[in-house]
Amino acid sequence: MRLGEKTSALLGVFSIAGIVLTGCSAPESAKDDAPAQAAGADIEVESCGRTVHLDHIPERVVFQNNVGASQLMDLGLMDKVVARSGDIDTSVYAPDQASLIDALPRLEGTDLGSGHTKLATETLLDNDVDLVLSHHSGVDIDKAEESGIAVYIPAAYCSGAKTKAASFDDVKKEVSTFGTLFGVEDKAEALNQKITTRIEELEKEEPQSPLRGKKAIALFITPGDTGTVWAYGTGAMIQPQFEALGMKNLYDDRSERVFEVSMEDVLAKDPDLVVLLHTAGTEEDVMTTFQQIRGYEALRAYQNKAVAVMPYSLVDPPSSLSLQGVDTLKEKVLPSHPSVSRA
Repeated sequence: MRLGEKTSALLGVFSIAGIVLTGCSAPESAKDDAPAQAAGADIEVESCGRTVHLDHIPERVVFQNNVGASQLMDLGLMDKVVARSGDIDTSVYAPDQASLIDALPRLEGTDLGSGHTKLATETLLDNDVDLVLSHHSGVDIDKAEESGIAVYIPAAYCSGAKTKAASFDDVKKEVSTFGTLFGVEDKAEALNQKITTRIEELEKEEPQSPLRGKKAIALFITPGDTGTVWAYGTGAMIQPQFEALGMKNLYDDRSERVFEVSMEDVLAKDPDLVVLLHTAGTEEDVMTTFQQIRGYEALRAYQNKAVAVMPYSLVDPPSSLSLQGVDTLKEKVLPSHPSVSRA
């Protein structure tokens, strides 16, 4: 069954991670030209070794989990979104932005675990979707494209090993890609200028960071699942986040974004700080699950009360939320856990 009318446009100011982009109404002449420009568009962007092609500016978009949600908000594009799928933690957004996400119809599909869903192409066709913002297992890409539905996957979610460490430049690359996809290159450029300013500020702040020299790891925890623990290497945005605070990622010898580890390996790393990332449940749920993993109590970081819980959306995929994540991490660790900042 076809979804109802699209969510109305969010007007005014978008603010995520302290980065503000004011949406301005186009002059009447530009509005008159917009349908023709949209219909005659020839849009191409790269995605995981594929070229995503659209012959019009997308008007019926679905995003999965948090993929693209931040960019859509930042660039004033939520009026293009007709639905979402999978879990998304809206606590990282301003209340009005969270309300927009919560109001979107949620498409059902095959449960992949950890809040992820695979959408059937038939479901997308039933809802006249023209663009899906997805992860590598969220849709049948070949079948969707054969049906005329474009699929964009951010570089962070491409399958295969990473050969280059993640950086805050990846945030700007994703913003530029969305600018191209939706024909809002000027807005994307303006936002990237603000992002560049924030990156430069972080670089200046790093030498004075009270966390400088500390060793850290980030783990993904699914509430209720004590059998699987995932860690993050240099391919994840946690890498530049740790670096911005002067910390060393103890898994910086792994180029993958995410990989499974044992508690024995975590204990052997002996981190000063452990960050628990999650997409579902409350902070209490995440900590309870962590405390049910055999061996957790032997961690020096746990004994020093240096275990922080943070929404996964503040890390990956790269977005302005990744910059917000630096400030959130610092707030969660200092000054409530002074043991972390001791030399």
